[in-house]
Amino acid sequence: MTELPLISVITVVKNGEDCLEATIQSVLNQTYKPVAYIIIDGGSTDGTLSIIQKHEHRIAYWESKPDKGIYDAMNKAVLKASGDWIHFMNAGDAFFEDAVLETIFKNPIPTETGVLYGDTEIVSRSKKPYLSKAKKLEFFSKNMPFCHQAAFVRQHYMARGFDTQYTLAADYDFFYRLYREKAGFQYLPLVVAKYNAQGISSVNAVDCFYEYQLISEKTRFLKLRLALLKIKLKIRSFLPKRALALISMIKEANPFKLTL
Repeated sequence: MTELPLISVITVVKNGEDCLEATIQSVLNQTYKPVAYIIIDGGSTDGTLSIIQKHEHRIAYWESKPDKGIYDAMNKAVLKASGDWIHFMNAGDAFFEDAVLETIFKNPIPTETGVLYGDTEIVSRSKKPYLSKAKKLEFFSKNMPFCHQAAFVRQHYMARGFDTQYTLAADYDFFYRLYREKAGFQYLPLVVAKYNAQGISSVNAVDCFYEYQLISEKTRFLKLRLALLKIKLKIRSFLPKRALALISMIKEANPFKLTL
């Protein structure tokens, strides 16, 4: 029989005592056993470390040190990963069910496949969980067609790491580059992960949108236009409601259609 591939599952976390346990359990409870679990903590000051230490006998590697952001932590984890495939399941997220990895890797994966991706259940406080199906890969020109937590990347591709100039959308940049390089994407017709929509990129939606647009490079002047848009949005966020109402009135009465 062909030897089953080793999967490196990585969790990055900082002060995640309220959600880390569920993430760890979703990894350790997988029925597929060739798994090397790596946890990179960014120097937590809450009860996160005690949760990690409780499970350290089943964790291949973990550390707790300050980092320069989530993608810096993820890059550090990649350097410690030894699996044939690498997967990120960050604190607050979880595998959809215990047999996800077994379903995916019990059969051989074509050698030309560099990325496996599937569907995601989105979980938030304001809505009932709902299914987010992966979109066609052509959607890369606008946004991520699938959730990062629903994707697996071959080690030799993942070794290049994430571009840390992006603080919220480096995963989009990474996968978009692989798509343009024709790395070989294979869709998995199953729900891979439960994604916590309260994550950092969801909360900082404006900044995340800004980075996505920079990466997609839609026009020559996009960087300047988006920089101005970002400044405009920041200014508007500090203006009182009366000032915003006055600006709206001026715009409506503006015969020359000047931009305010």
